[in-house]
Amino acid sequence: MKRLFLLLAFLAAVPFELSAQIGGVTAELSVDQQQFMPDEDMNISLQIMNRSGQTVEFGKDPAWVTFSIQGENNMVAQNVGEVPTGGEFSLISGQMGTKHFNLAPYFSFHQTGHYRVVATIKIPQWSQEITSKPVTFSVMNGAPVPNLPDLTFGVPPVSGESNSFPEVRKYVLLKATYLTEPRIYFRLTDATGTKTLRTYPLGRVVSFAQPDAQLDASSNLHLLYQRAAKSFSYFVINPDGRMLIRQTHDFTQSRPTLRVDSEGRIYVAGGVRLYRADDWPTPVLSNFQTTTNATNQ
Repeated sequence: MKRLFLLLAFLAAVPFELSAQIGGVTAELSVDQQQFMPDEDMNISLQIMNRSGQTVEFGKDPAWVTFSIQGENNMVAQNVGEVPTGGEFSLISGQMGTKHFNLAPYFSFHQTGHYRVVATIKIPQWSQEITSKPVTFSVMNGAPVPNLPDLTFGVPPVSGESNSFPEVRKYVLLKATYLTEPRIYFRLTDATGTKTLRTYPLGRVVSFAQPDAQLDASSNLHLLYQRAAKSFSYFVINPDGRMLIRQTHDFTQSRPTLRVDSEGRIYVAGGVRLYRADDWPTPVLSNFQTTTNATNQ
């Protein structure tokens, strides 16, 4: 009886093992972070290893890989589009390949909570499929930053379309805790706030910070907020949600603040700029040297 029980347990485990590996081909998923905001880019990597002893081909069928996302209480994230899977490729025996995907535009997971994602890979030459082991992540909501001015704006017209009715959009700034770190997030929406165009994290923020946000004549968002005891982050983001500037300014004898000059240009006054490798645009080497020398004097 004991042997029969062990045999049944083994047979019950066989389908899972077959789904994780077919003929020496294995697949593994990984996500680039553990928590996401709704509509934030969800970048996922699919790693395929071929130890089958022969070349294996993928991608002839655009649906060679499919993804399923399931939330808590058996809730399935709705698939709202086809994930682009790229073209054909092959792996010789002993070769590993990695494909990268952004699932956020193609699934709706606006409900907060824990989720898991699974990839299913077709191997047509063997008429088989591999199902990866699931990876997990969670979706969280942020709280709008209070006491900010109205960040609704009209999108500048395209050249030659000056008489067209302006499209209206909205910049939204949110605070949320990623793991244990308070962060500030940028979101770009339509005028009603129901359609999200871009969402991404800007960086850590001190819990008591009150960001200063202003719009310039081109509807670019200028944002200055405190990221540490004496450190401030400065961003400029355009109406399409593209980051134009990312800088760090330190509180020295004066506090960094946003000012507007006589021609309406917005700039950071006070403090001193600290050049960092994650600045955007990337600073040139001479800037690093100048800042280092000035700091040491």
